[in-house]
Amino acid sequence: METNRMKILKQIHHILCILAMAALAACSTAADGDSDGNGELTIRFTATPPTRTTLTNSDPAQHVTYVQVYVFDGTSADARCIASENVGWEQLTGTSASQYYTLKTRLALGMEYTIVAVGLDCSKTADGTVDTSGNAYGLPDAIKIGTTLGNTVATLAEGKKQGDIATTELFAGSAKTVVSTAGNVVDLTLSRCVAGVLAYFTNIPKDVTRIDLVLYANQRKNVPLTSIAASAYQPEEIDGSQVLLSIPVTNDILKGETVTDKEGNTIDSKLPGTVLQGAYLLPLPAPADAATGTMKLKLYSGDTELHSYPVAQKESKEQNFDIEANVIYTIGDKTATTDEPYDLGGDEGLGDDIIYVDGNWQVDVDIDI
Repeated sequence: METNRMKILKQIHHILCILAMAALAACSTAADGDSDGNGELTIRFTATPPTRTTLTNSDPAQHVTYVQVYVFDGTSADARCIASENVGWEQLTGTSASQYYTLKTRLALGMEYTIVAVGLDCSKTADGTVDTSGNAYGLPDAIKIGTTLGNTVATLAEGKKQGDIATTELFAGSAKTVVSTAGNVVDLTLSRCVAGVLAYFTNIPKDVTRIDLVLYANQRKNVPLTSIAASAYQPEEIDGSQVLLSIPVTNDILKGETVTDKEGNTIDSKLPGTVLQGAYLLPLPAPADAATGTMKLKLYSGDTELHSYPVAQKESKEQNFDIEANVIYTIGDKTATTDEPYDLGGDEGLGDDIIYVDGNWQVDVDIDI
């Protein structure tokens, strides 16, 4: 017959066995990642200030209103997307913004992942319709579970046109991380994937009824979102898209002191006697032939071309240059503190026969084009 002391020792042993088994089970679960904090990853997003959706000045002001984060199970081009989550972006537009987000998906300890995020802008038109860069590029759903890292490319959605690119921004960022038992926080910066071109003119010759800014080639309709995707990137063109800006010149526009959107809403101010227009486009490399030049400015009277000016960079005087992501190319100067339209020389024209564009570099973006 067992003594009370022996019974107590057996009970203690039994409890210790149960605790040991529980500890082993917990360790096994932790190796795979679970919901108890193991395999947890927190991302610190930062949105840098490019410019707003309606491009009428070169003031820095980010316009991110929605962020989607994707997790890829590795760092090579064939790594696959295993998670896609809405960050619930709550930051104000206008200035640099940061926000933390903890993934709901638990990740395996010791494994290297690539985190990719896409930031979209959103604006509401006069009829209440919401217009976003997500609509233009089919995001966030265009990147699905199973999509490979090498295919993280934003492409103009079916039925969308050049004008949809011209009026929407697109942001992306990526980072690599290895999940450990320590606090896992990865920094990820959202940078603009599109370029911007802004043209602001005064002293326009009196016979001019239209000013076109023309690219040497059609615009592209797709852009890689990561440097890994860029290595296998196959550019696609938008047919008939060489005219980037087509600016009407009428007495009413010249007399006006405001700029309106297509719904008639006032979106910015301008000096009387000027015309002002801007557009976004996807990055475009310089032409292979150095004599071609990236852009030309053409003045028309009706359908008759009056003059064609090559466009060169202000500092280098180079006419062959890349259109780079996260850069605003301005002809004339329009900011919150500067209002200096480009003087076209009136009826006497331009003496040097060259238009100079000033590239406003915002943030380096490691995406080849």
